[in-house]
Amino acid sequence: MAKSSKGHKKQTPKKRVAAKKPAAKASAKTPKAITLPEFPQGKNVVLHVEGGRYSAVPLLDGFKTAEWHTVTLHHDAAKQADITLDMRQLNALPSGTFDAIWLPDVLQRFGYHEVVGFLDMLRTLLKPEGIIAIRVPDMLTIAEEMDKVGFERPMDGTKDQKALIDMTFGPRKPIAEGESHLQHHTGFVSQSLANRLIRAKYQDIMVRREGLHLLARATRAETMIEQQKPVIIGKDVNEMMRARDEIDQPPARWDNQEL
Repeated sequence: MAKSSKGHKKQTPKKRVAAKKPAAKASAKTPKAITLPEFPQGKNVVLHVEGGRYSAVPLLDGFKTAEWHTVTLHHDAAKQADITLDMRQLNALPSGTFDAIWLPDVLQRFGYHEVVGFLDMLRTLLKPEGIIAIRVPDMLTIAEEMDKVGFERPMDGTKDQKALIDMTFGPRKPIAEGESHLQHHTGFVSQSLANRLIRAKYQDIMVRREGLHLLARATRAETMIEQQKPVIIGKDVNEMMRARDEIDQPPARWDNQEL
């Protein structure tokens, strides 16, 4: 006698589930190459990082002469710079393009571990023997001034009532208003700035203390050569930008407009 199927549940055939494809790994974004307009013939070209029509960052005096053509770069389109680009994407610019780069109050916004890589990227944008000029807060001078003027007290003679705390960590007011990119993530004294330039394959390095800032000048080295000892001096920055053969013996007299 056939067994009754009563009481037994009807089995439902299992649905086949398509195997999920592994998620694709996010690829590192390579910035799109930027084509620059033709520059005026017969002029040296300087890239002014953080410059622009509505930028408060001034150009170094030595680059204001008729022999220089300035190309400004800023991450904020509202500043109306010639190039709107994030500083971390400067490798989108053609290599070997500029005779000089002016980098004012920017380097301290990078992490300690990022500084050499960023300087090396800038080096590739320079023509052979092109020069880089840098300004950063001088942490040694700031430390020396703390006992005299206080850490948070606005300093005399500053346009925006900056205090030493602003030069150490970044301007408080703009940062509080959302400009977090202005925060400082590292700092420098004369020798540490020179050391970063050496590691990034620069030569003819000169660093000087001026007020609460360090001013440095160096040239692009094509290959790793025996590095001369960096020159730490206390004379005008425009003297540092003079003829390269005078690096070891800075002239006693200088023209404030000369490079």
